[in-house]
Amino acid sequence: MLSRMQLIQRAQAILTSPKTEWPIIAAEPNQPQALYLQYALPLAAASALAGFLALVWIAGFGAALTSAFVGLLFSLLSIFLVAKLAAFLAPKFGGLGDDGAALKLVVYSNTAGWVASLFIFIPVLGWVLALFGLYGIYLFWTGVGPMLRVPEDRKLLFVLSLAAIAIILNLLIGAILR
Repeated sequence: MLSRMQLIQRAQAILTSPKTEWPIIAAEPNQPQALYLQYALPLAAASALAGFLALVWIAGFGAALTSAFVGLLFSLLSIFLVAKLAAFLAPKFGGLGDDGAALKLVVYSNTAGWVASLFIFIPVLGWVLALFGLYGIYLFWTGVGPMLRVPEDRKLLFVLSLAAIAIILNLLIGAILR
């Protein structure tokens, strides 16, 4: 069981030194249930709570609660689907089709967005949220090699292909959940 302190330490490590943290993550055993319940769920729930607090004053309790709940579901479903996609596409780019490694890659790459979203209720920091979103792409980029073993010369095409498909997939999921 991951303690709160271990979660914070992992989040800090992936955000501040991803190039050294990815090989450590790659060497850890694949435990999808633990990764979801002990890392992704707490961060995604904290993000949803921050969104709720930001929206409750504008849209009211019911709308804010619904938005937070749907956002949480969307986040967790999106992680699963993008990880499956990454595992499916990686062998086509010379990498490994490892579901567990792909899940770790997608979950830990989302750390920047989850952490940034904790400050969503501070409007002045909107540009910081956007930068953290871009940083999440960088986290993914640095993790593709250690996690899925996609060769350096094919990494750009892999990341662009996955990003394009993931954007379309997330738009579809968002439309369905609305």
